[in-house]
Amino acid sequence: MKCALAVVVAFSSILGKASQLECIIVTILGVIGFELNRQCIQERIGADGFGTFFIFTFGGFMGLALGFLESMREKKPENTEN
Repeated sequence: MKCALAVVVAFSSILGKASQLECIIVTILGVIGFELNRQCIQERIGADGFGTFFIFTFGGFMGLALGFLESMREKKPENTEN
């Protein structure tokens, strides 16, 4: 449930902009990334009682990265031929 909530938080930044294939890829990579992030944080910082640190920190930064990548995709350089 924590992983699913983190992916939902990340999706809030690209909602309506991403295609279905992009959503599937983000979901798969988000689940893998969340677990790796959770293992690293739990080992270094300690236990997070209800998981809010794991969920919202990972979801927020993942959403920030997705929004940045989406905006870079939209800003393709124009081919200007004279």
